[in-house]
Amino acid sequence: MALILSKVLLVDDEPDIRRIGQISLEHVGQWKVVQAQSGLQALTLAADDRPDVVLLDVIMPEVGGAGTVGRRR
Repeated sequence: MALILSKVLLVDDEPDIRRIGQISLEHVGQWKVVQAQSGLQALTLAADDRPDVVLLDVIMPEVGGAGTVGRRR
């Protein structure tokens, strides 16, 4: 049985990186992309949208990728 993933939460503080990631993920991977610009915003969106996959930037202001994972709900 194949695993079907359809929604990705893309987290990066750089708008250009989020834009390139969204274009790639939507057009190549046919994913629905939800974006967050910070780790704290990602926690809220992840709780609300329940993505299949989260792509986190490691270095972000306030809370980086590792800190975000450590704070997951």
